[in-house]
Amino acid sequence: MVRNTYMSVDPYMRGRMNDVKSYVAPFALDAPLDGGAVGEVVASEADGFAPGDTVLHGLGWREYALLDAKAARVVGSAGSRRRSTG
Repeated sequence: MVRNTYMSVDPYMRGRMNDVKSYVAPFALDAPLDGGAVGEVVASEADGFAPGDTVLHGLGWREYALLDAKAARVVGSAGSRRRSTG
């Protein structure tokens, strides 16, 4: 589980707000917008992911994202931050 802290806003997203033919499907009504996001792992049962790690994923605009480990990439580890702040 990831608590998002930053979410990407890109120009292509404007085009997804219209239900017209495009290279990418329009956003669905009553569903969170998908797109790039960065957040902090708050709970994990996956190898390579620990609470406090910062991850990049594509599940976008939501406060919390529950995702498979293969859908995220660690961009900062809790362990390296603890060592660097000492």
